[in-house]
Amino acid sequence: MSEKKTVHSVLSELVTARLDTLQYNLNDLKTSAANETKSTAGDKYETALAMLQAEQVIVSNQIQQTMEQLTLVKTLDYHLINESVVTGSLVETETSYFYLSTAVGKLMVLNSKPVFAISELSPLGKILKGCKQNDTIILNNFKHRIIELS
Repeated sequence: MSEKKTVHSVLSELVTARLDTLQYNLNDLKTSAANETKSTAGDKYETALAMLQAEQVIVSNQIQQTMEQLTLVKTLDYHLINESVVTGSLVETETSYFYLSTAVGKLMVLNSKPVFAISELSPLGKILKGCKQNDTIILNNFKHRIIELS
């Protein structure tokens, strides 16, 4: 299995698992709200219900964002190899790999170097986009030379 396919597979599984967890949490919150019984202390009931509803809104927003991430990941073709960095590129530098996809952070999938799944809208993603093999970029006074693209 190629490095890029491995990274893509792990990223897809991670985002899918995150979505499943969020949907489980939302269902749990809905069940809690439905089971909230009105006590003699009416204010306490109203406060608890309002807090559960606010939490449901937060989790619903997280689900929407995660679904957008999953949609993006599913559109990426890990077979494509471009001469310049585009969304879906796996960029190898001296210190790490960058998978230009969706921002989920560090993935430990390759033995030698960490892989950072970053968005093309991130500062590093914006700099990397359009770069080619052997280009050197500078971010926060740290140089990254592109060794290989896949």
